[in-house]
Amino acid sequence: MRVLIVDDYPPKLHILEHIVRRLRPDVDLTVAESFVEGRAALVEAEWDCALFDNRLHDGSGMSLLRLARDRGIPALVVSAHEPSTQEERREVRDLRDLAGLRRTISGAFGWPS
Repeated sequence: MRVLIVDDYPPKLHILEHIVRRLRPDVDLTVAESFVEGRAALVEAEWDCALFDNRLHDGSGMSLLRLARDRGIPALVVSAHEPSTQEERREVRDLRDLAGLRRTISGAFGWPS
C-alpha cells in the first residue's frame, strides 16, 4: 500500500507517519513537506491513499484534495484549523461526504466498511 502525507509542520507530520505505520506496518509511505513537493509527488506516482494538511505555507491542501479526487485517489485533509475564508468554508461544504469518508478510510486501510 502506497500512502502520501503532505504537511509542513514536522511534529504533526511525525504523528501522522506514526499513526499510519501503526495501522499498516507494511506501508510504503512518502512524506512531502510543502504544497509544491506534495503536488509533484501526487502527479508523478500512483497512490492508494493521501493525507493533506489544509494550510501549507505555499498552497492549499484543499487544492491537493481536489487533484487527488480527480485522479481517483482516496484522500483526506487533516487540519487542526477551522476553515478561515469563505472559499475554504465553501470547499469543505462542497467536499463533505461522510459516507465517502468512511469508505476512503476503510478502503485505504483494508477495513470492512
